[in-house]
Amino acid sequence: MIGIKRIIALALLLMILFTGCASAAPASPVTELSGARCTIKCSGLSCTATVTNTLSGITTIGFTSPPSLNGHVYSFTPQGCRITFGDLSLTADNSRLSARALPQLIRDVMKDAASEGALTPAAQPSDSDTAVWEGSAGAVSYTLETDRSTGALISLRVKEPPLTAEFAQ
Repeated sequence: MIGIKRIIALALLLMILFTGCASAAPASPVTELSGARCTIKCSGLSCTATVTNTLSGITTIGFTSPPSLNGHVYSFTPQGCRITFGDLSLTADNSRLSARALPQLIRDVMKDAASEGALTPAAQPSDSDTAVWEGSAGAVSYTLETDRSTGALISLRVKEPPLTAEFAQ
């Protein structure tokens, strides 16, 4: 009887010890954003913006700096884009905007990242606090860095055109 108790105790001890050692899969990226502040660098331009992105395909990017962009708001829906600055407003078909334009590029990446199966986990150390995901929106390849446990978006990187967006936590 003592032998069985020792085996059970050893098995329980091993389960407790090794349960904490296994690396959990990273949480899926949270691409639904509500007023997320980010710092964007693209082709020599540095700016800040507030980004809202819904799973239904609505993305709003409101620039807050530099002064020349402060107040410019780009609102994308599946039907088109509304560009607003103060009292001025312009509506355009999404296909009329350049795919390389900064707001369109962010919108395309966010829309793609929210699509089922669009992202692939990149090779990374399992003990990292972050997770890196790769995807492509048309001809644009991108990576998302997220918080490993919550999936919160930390950064977005595009190689060409060179773009980095760092999201405030």
